[in-house]
This record gives sequence, C-alpha cells and structure tokens, in this order.
Amino acid sequence: MNTSIVIKQETVDSDIATICSGIRPDEWDTDNEMESYDETALHEYLSHEDNILLVAYDTDEIVGLLLATKIYLPYARGRSNWMYVDELDTKPSHRRRGIARSLMQRIIEIARDRGMSEVYVATERDNTNARVFYESLHPAETEPAIGYTYKTDRTT
Repeated sequence: MNTSIVIKQETVDSDIATICSGIRPDEWDTDNEMESYDETALHEYLSHEDNILLVAYDTDEIVGLLLATKIYLPYARGRSNWMYVDELDTKPSHRRRGIARSLMQRIIEIARDRGMSEVYVATERDNTNARVFYESLHPAETEPAIGYTYKTDRTT
C-alpha cells in the first residue's frame, strides 16, 4: 500500500461534516450503489459502539471506506459474536493499491481484539472484481448465498 495512505477509525467525535463531504458518490462509481452520506445519519450510526467506520485517507482526500457492525447471535457459546462488513469501497483513482486489503486487515484485527470469532462479508454473484478480491484474502470458507431484500411500508 502507498505509504501516504492512512486508515483511521472514525468515531462520533470525528469531523462528521468533513467525512460526509469527502464521500462523493459522483467521484466514485456511476454503477456503485454508494449514496451521499448524511451528517445526522452518520452521527447516529457512529453513536452505536458496535458500528465501525474505517476511512482511508490520501493526505486529506477520502479514498476508501469500510462500514461494519457487530452481530450478536444467541448460540455457539464462545464464538457467538461476529463482525459483518456491510460496505467496502475504494475510489476508482486509488484502486489496486492495497487500500481495500488494508481496510479488511484492519477490520479483522479489530474483530479479533474485541473477541469476535469471525468477520463476514458478502457480495453479489456478478460482482466478479469483488469476488476475486475477497478470494485473494484466503477466506476460511466461501458460502453460496443468495440475499433477499424485503421492503417495509415505511417510506423514510
């Protein structure tokens, strides 16, 4: 990874306005599902200690990010809590520089330090680049999963 890249775990005390203004979907991918980050929503997200935002900076520019949350399970004593990576992304201009790998390595370290037994991440079947990347990290297992999304009648 480029030595000018710094990965920081952001907290509720971070400069949330600057983070939100630095994550600009129009600069990342037109095909990406990334949306503009809302200051109030990000503050609320970071207010929960089980939620993690890792941000990769190249000087002051945000070039990568990872969102993860701790999942509590009521079974498998001794390994019942694990980390779920909800989003991992790198700005196109900074891809293939080891940023995503460093973000994943950092979240695995955080999970281990917090006593969690696993880090789980999923991607779409047709997202070949992501699948190749995740395989390159030598996962303990690969699950043939299909995700389902159910909309509630809540419109907000």
